[in-house]
Amino acid sequence: MVWERFTGKLRAVVLGGRLSGKTLLINAVFGNESPPNKKRTAQCKKVRDNVCGRDLTLVDTPGWWKHYSLSDIPNFLKQELVRGVSLCDPGPHAVLLVIELAIPFTEKHRQVIEDHLGLLGGQIWTYALVVFTRCHALGDRTIEEHIETEGESLQWVIERCGNRYHVFDSADFDTSQVTKLLEKIEDTVQRNKGSYFQIGAEKVEAADEWKKTVKAKAESRVLKLQQQKKNLTKEELRITLLGWVISGKSSAGNVILNRKAFAPGQSTLKYVTAHREVDGRPVTVLETPSWFKYFPSQYTPEWIKSEILKSVGEDVTCLLLVIPADTSFKEEQRKVIQEKRYLGEHVWRHTIVLFTWGDILGDLTIEEHIESEGEALQWVIEKCGNRYHVFNNEDRENCVQVTELLQKIDEMVASICSFQLNTETVSEFHAGPEVDTQLGTSEAESDLQDIVRLVDEEWRRRDAELLNRFSKFITGVRRKTENSTDVPFELSLCDPGPHAVLVVIEIDVPFTEKHRKAVENHIGLLGDQIWKHTLVVFTRSYALKDRTIEEHIETEGFTLKPLQWVMERCGNRYHVFDSADFDTSQVMKLLEKIEDTVQRNNELRITLLGWVVAGKSSTGNVILNRNAFLTGQSTLKCVTAHGEVDGRPVTVLDTPSWFKYFPSQYTPESIKSEILKSVGEAVTCLLLVIPADTSFKEEQRKVIQENMRLLGEQVWRHTIVLGDLTIEEHIVSEGEALQWMIEKCGNRYHVFNNDDRENRVQVTELLQKIDKMMASICSFQLNTETLSEMNARPEVDTQADTSEAEGDLQDIVTLMDEEWRRRDEELLNRFSKLITGIHRKTDRCKDVPSESKLLKVKKRRKEP
Repeated sequence: MVWERFTGKLRAVVLGGRLSGKTLLINAVFGNESPPNKKRTAQCKKVRDNVCGRDLTLVDTPGWWKHYSLSDIPNFLKQELVRGVSLCDPGPHAVLLVIELAIPFTEKHRQVIEDHLGLLGGQIWTYALVVFTRCHALGDRTIEEHIETEGESLQWVIERCGNRYHVFDSADFDTSQVTKLLEKIEDTVQRNKGSYFQIGAEKVEAADEWKKTVKAKAESRVLKLQQQKKNLTKEELRITLLGWVISGKSSAGNVILNRKAFAPGQSTLKYVTAHREVDGRPVTVLETPSWFKYFPSQYTPEWIKSEILKSVGEDVTCLLLVIPADTSFKEEQRKVIQEKRYLGEHVWRHTIVLFTWGDILGDLTIEEHIESEGEALQWVIEKCGNRYHVFNNEDRENCVQVTELLQKIDEMVASICSFQLNTETVSEFHAGPEVDTQLGTSEAESDLQDIVRLVDEEWRRRDAELLNRFSKFITGVRRKTENSTDVPFELSLCDPGPHAVLVVIEIDVPFTEKHRKAVENHIGLLGDQIWKHTLVVFTRSYALKDRTIEEHIETEGFTLKPLQWVMERCGNRYHVFDSADFDTSQVMKLLEKIEDTVQRNNELRITLLGWVVAGKSSTGNVILNRNAFLTGQSTLKCVTAHGEVDGRPVTVLDTPSWFKYFPSQYTPESIKSEILKSVGEAVTCLLLVIPADTSFKEEQRKVIQENMRLLGEQVWRHTIVLGDLTIEEHIVSEGEALQWMIEKCGNRYHVFNNDDRENRVQVTELLQKIDKMMASICSFQLNTETLSEMNARPEVDTQADTSEAEGDLQDIVTLMDEEWRRRDEELLNRFSKLITGIHRKTDRCKDVPSESKLLKVKKRRKEP
């Protein structure tokens, strides 16, 4: 802050977002009624003149994207903001912050303004004055009413500016509104006692030095590019466009072909091909689906990778890596691009970087932009052999930019695609010390073909052999089943289902691996969930003698530890019982352990599913009555939290969200994997969270149906729909799509007020609904329909021992495992012999001077 005696001279910097009307405002103030220039403001521009008796200087600056954070803004635009202040030498009396009234002002807009003004220092707000443009949007309202109704975000900006604001109609060249604006600027000067804002000298010097360095490096890059030009040929070109979402690929394809061949603004789901003659030659452009700008390659769906591979597999001349020039390029983006390794390392030799939206650069050259963005972007350029081009996507009629691009493609093709042998590869081939240069490449190729043929024949033979063995095995299983007279195991006598399963193991008999498998196979007949209810009861305790049961468990089974495996599967629940002793105290202890098992299994495990911003995390916090999950942030992995609710243990699992509007094929595999993990942990209930304050259309129904299909059709029997408003009327009003979802969940639904965490009644009612659902489907009773179907089958005797069938299944698995191990060893052995033969043959070739001598040797061997 610097003080000066006010002399009637006014200096101001004009800041604001793109298309906010900054340039129109300046033209109106200076009375410039010429048609507006459609070219964007890329460099700061100073205008000085006498306006209403005042010596006025205004500096126009590049606009920022209203939805982009500071990290997404290119470096040259940040530097231009600093430079804009320095053009108001010695410093601006005011900073005019231009905000258009025609669009809603959101919290994102507020954050962007705060970040950009923060580049200039905290004192900038003392000199800031908000100028509202496009005032026709006010209608009959006053500007005060607009500020009041627009919300806290705009009010925050106004307060930071000391409640200084003005409404300006740039379409009206009435000098009275200009006078009022100048008076408000003068009032700002008076409030600041004639002082002006001065940015730190070190910032200005750093910006100037930065620009000089960038300019020098840019000139060097231009010279390097000119040295790459060679004689060109004009053949058909096939161009593939690659890039991240909203990079301008579709628009670039339209510029190349000079027609609307691709639909900009829409997601490309499959690669699209378009043709046209350009500069007298046939050109084919292939546009591909986009990858994500910020997400690593593993988050790119497989179908996108597949489409990209298809596009580059069609004899492509050149790949254009599309990078928008109006956004930043950081190390994060470099890694995302580098990770596209599935195209092969050689892909860089065929790639040119195409910068789109180059009109934002203004007078800044593309080389200066490359140098200003830093090492990440420079790495990509160097990786592409210093090949790059810039497009103005808004100017499709500019055919020169297309011609220059085709010339650069021709230069690249001339150096790498002339069907000449790669000299480095040939040198490496001849330099190999272990292989004689006279060894024919055809013989090496023949060896490779032999290996491929061997693999193919071997797997065909093995498939036939394994199929034959399985056929004989299954026939034996059927015969055993038909001759069996045992009664199937019954659980239905514990109606409606057992609270516990007691597995009795005697102590006086060694517990071996074979015993463990028998226990696993028989218990497995009842389903994997049975282990949660299982308690091991050790009998014949006299065999322990002086040892404890823990010592017995630890020492039993030597290295395989089969008894410990059973203990862990039963949750380490066990009891020692002496059946010869009728002491009631040991009976009481056994019953207490059974009750403890019941109490543990009374725990509810609830998985939350839903789309982005559905309120899952908030719902989990309401259930547990604490801030267990972070709201307002993306859930990247399944998060688990525990608590006691209504006197019972409850575990809630919050899962990553799917998209509300995108089909399930757009759901990243990582999200699907996390959801599968969450429901694979013995979940009691799945809560499908659907916010009632948004619409639910057929589109959302299909999205949910597709994502739930991942979990199997039976998942609906365990699902309750959870909303957050008055629910019945909402279900009816939303129509058939939501009603279908409710019916699919067995008409189970509940309503939550996520803002009223203290309302525990809503949580209790939810748990009651879960209990009611669980009573009918998860009491460890055999499904009666399944039993009926089993008994109705004429070809299977009802007395067949299911445990024996389960054992047969285990034998099949064992057979497969042993068979593949044997095959792997056999194939490895054959490969070893084949490779050894190749090496021997190679060594012998060093002593064979020519092919004719080889033929003579073979001829002699045939003679008797």
